[in-house]
Amino acid sequence: MDITLGDTGRTLHLPSHWEVLNTLPEDAPGTVAFGYHLAESNAVVTLAPLDSQMMPVDRDEVIEGIRPNLREFHAGLVEADAGETPVGDLIVYTVVKTLPPEDAEPGSGMQYNLTLHVAVENGEYLEPWQLQGFFTETGTAGMRDAAVMDLKRRAGEISIGDDGLEGWFVDPYDPALTPADGYLLATLAEDRAYDDRFPEHPLSQARLLLDALIAVE
Repeated sequence: MDITLGDTGRTLHLPSHWEVLNTLPEDAPGTVAFGYHLAESNAVVTLAPLDSQMMPVDRDEVIEGIRPNLREFHAGLVEADAGETPVGDLIVYTVVKTLPPEDAEPGSGMQYNLTLHVAVENGEYLEPWQLQGFFTETGTAGMRDAAVMDLKRRAGEISIGDDGLEGWFVDPYDPALTPADGYLLATLAEDRAYDDRFPEHPLSQARLLLDALIAVE
């Protein structure tokens, strides 16, 4: 599936399991909605012209800015970055995970939220766009965590201590943080190294979309 980014002349190329969805009446003009349903995850994504201030193109500043909200809403930072794409577009994004809501469908697992701002050259100026994606774990939730946890346990990289599971939870940008600090932390299973082993996992799919956007020419 191909999605054109407004008047920029750029096209986002996505795998065949993605499909165009209907937009909502309250969506901004120019919004495109798309998503997918796989055995282990589903997603709903919107891509629209950015009508507000772009996030700062500075990873540390972005992380510092969202820390209070992460703690307040018990969400976990999995990944964040900012900079230039290979063709010179400006890009900044965060991947944040949240626990399934109380009214979630049975079997629903973790949700990964991808928020991305990109300023794309359209021949006259850098045209800002915003992508918001919600990737939800379905099917047998927790398979990735269980498999990687077993690998790490066998390798002696995690253990059960007085404070519970030790070495499993980690903030990728502040290793001093622990679950006791009130944050939902990332786990070793959410490292990019395991995406290929679990291609339908929602985090793997979010990163594939992210990489496709970075590669847009």
